[in-house]
Amino acid sequence: MVYGADGRCNTSASSYWNTSNLSTKSPWEMQLDIFNAYNDWRARNGRNRVTADATCATYAYYSAIECAKRGKLVHRLGIPAELQTQYSDILQYATWQITGTDAIERWANSSGHRAQMLCSTATRAGVGIYELNGVYWFAIVYNFQGTNVG
Repeated sequence: MVYGADGRCNTSASSYWNTSNLSTKSPWEMQLDIFNAYNDWRARNGRNRVTADATCATYAYYSAIECAKRGKLVHRLGIPAELQTQYSDILQYATWQITGTDAIERWANSSGHRAQMLCSTATRAGVGIYELNGVYWFAIVYNFQGTNVG
């Protein structure tokens, strides 16, 4: 990944991210937007920025797919069972192509999601997006040690 002086991810290596068939914005643009908004939010709230990670992005993508198939949000579907004490996910869906800032604000308005976003031991994260029948399913998967919250 390539980072600018402000610490934001700005690489154009779209093959790095897992993608699905989205109509207006490219999956890369949506994933990058959510990832950068997540990192910016963490920094504004006194937490370290996390590094974009292909493993986390893969788990996030599979989480989004599995939630879409079920038509509901179910945690850790994309994370292998043996790794669920090391990785956690934050899930959301929308019927429009939400911006990164909007996605993060929606998560931050939930005390449980806010606590996850404040995880002090997180160092890596990835975003997965999947569209099914006009509904966009989003996931952020991040690593943690000990507890997966603030």
